[in-house]
Amino acid sequence: MSRICSNCGRSVEDNYKFCSNCGSEIENKIKNDVIICSNCGSESSQNETFCAECGTELTDELHEHKAQNKKKEKTVEETSHHQAKEKEEKSLSKGKVLAVLVGALSLILVILFSEGMFEQTVTPTNSPPISDLEINLNNIQKINELAAQVKANPNDSELLLKLADLRFDSDFFEEAIKNYRSYLDKKPNDVDARLDMGISYYNMKNFTKAIGEMEKAIKIKPDHQVGLLDLGIINLTAGNIEKSKEWLQKAIKVDPNSQYAKQAKELLKAHKNN
Repeated sequence: MSRICSNCGRSVEDNYKFCSNCGSEIENKIKNDVIICSNCGSESSQNETFCAECGTELTDELHEHKAQNKKKEKTVEETSHHQAKEKEEKSLSKGKVLAVLVGALSLILVILFSEGMFEQTVTPTNSPPISDLEINLNNIQKINELAAQVKANPNDSELLLKLADLRFDSDFFEEAIKNYRSYLDKKPNDVDARLDMGISYYNMKNFTKAIGEMEKAIKIKPDHQVGLLDLGIINLTAGNIEKSKEWLQKAIKVDPNSQYAKQAKELLKAHKNN
């Protein structure tokens, strides 16, 4: 038995699920093309008016055939409409869930901002930039190599300082302090090394030792503008507002037109009423 595809008009076998010509789905697109004679049971095309076997008129059978096809089309249409409605309802539900999540996230952000969680913090100039604070795994191999060289050459101050600086740059502050301490035992007047050790203490939140080491460095070189600025910042972080202002003013006097002086002026302006 064959059927006609309602999409392209091609005749296809009854057991086909898709039209072999246009690919349309049989269940939705094809109508039966054969009617059965009520007199002799022979199959005839829906385009024939009389049975080819017995000559009986096929008018009633044709009407019934068309009615059945129309009923099938209506059922398919109702099914499609129901599926579309279900899909729309699911989409609306997803939209409501998304709206709730967005609202909750916005509320959390408002709370965090109101509690000062995102307030900008001041970082000393000798401290690694925020973007560089992640440990560079490539430096670990270099650190191990340098540590081995220092162990083999304990009196080599330059190797020891390189190891301290590399550990400092890689955020290994506690180990860096040990190396700086050993180096400064040999070179006590190295201002930059002592300032870096102070910044290491700062990064470990030990403000007292940080200030102590940096003040030692400034006694050796009183016009070290970066060191003066960093002392102002660390005292500000530690809550020593008046002491912070003194160090910032000293930093400005060294070179009022430098970028460090500009930063010191901005900090003084920001904390003018404190």
